[in-house]
Amino acid sequence: MREERGFMLPTVQFGADDVFVIEDWDSVPIGPYRALFHYSAGGHRTLFASTEKALDFVPHIHRFDEKHLAKIESKRDTNSWLMAVDAGDAGKFEIELRYQENLILKAANLLLPFLPKFIALNPFYLKTIPRVAGPMLGMGPDLKTFGRTEVGTMVYMMLEKIYMVTEGKCVMDGKDLGGVTDCTFHHDLGELVLLPKPVFSRLRLYYE
Repeated sequence: MREERGFMLPTVQFGADDVFVIEDWDSVPIGPYRALFHYSAGGHRTLFASTEKALDFVPHIHRFDEKHLAKIESKRDTNSWLMAVDAGDAGKFEIELRYQENLILKAANLLLPFLPKFIALNPFYLKTIPRVAGPMLGMGPDLKTFGRTEVGTMVYMMLEKIYMVTEGKCVMDGKDLGGVTDCTFHHDLGELVLLPKPVFSRLRLYYE
C-alpha cells in the first residue's frame, strides 16, 4: 500500500457549472506535486498537474478526458488558501478560499493527528465515522473516506486536520465563475462521491 501526504480539497463548486478538486502533496513516491481537477457540467474532466510524473500517475486513480502540464502556485496560511494555475492556452485559474474550524472540528483536530494508523484504516472505523460526521458537517450520511475509484484503484483517507470552506472565488481564463456553492454534480467516482460541502483536509492518502 502506497502513501501520499499533503492537503486536499476533494470538492468545491463555483457558480452553477464548474467543480474542482484541489491537491497539494508534499510527500509522494513520485515526488511532490500539485494538481487541479476540473469537472464541467457536461461531464468533461480535465487534469492540470505540476509535474510530468503526476500527469502519468493521477489517471491511475481517477479518469480524465484530457490532461495538461501547468505551472501551479499554492499558498496557505491559518485561514486561507490561494492557488494559481497556468497551463497556457489550455486554461488559467486563480482560486481563493477561506476556511475555518467549528467547535466540532476544533475538538476533532486535536485528536486526529494522534490516531493510530491501525485504527484510522480499520474498516469499521472507516464506515462508521463518516456516517456520524457527515450530518454534523452539514452533509448527508453517505460521506466516504475510502472506496474503489472509477478506474478500480482502492483508496483510503487518513484525515489529520479538517476545515470547512466558508467562502471563495475562482477566476477561469479571466472570467469570474462566482462564489462557492453547494455541489450539485454527480460525476462517476466509483464508490467515492463528490461532497455537497467543500471540506479542506490535511491527510494521508493510501492507495493500492
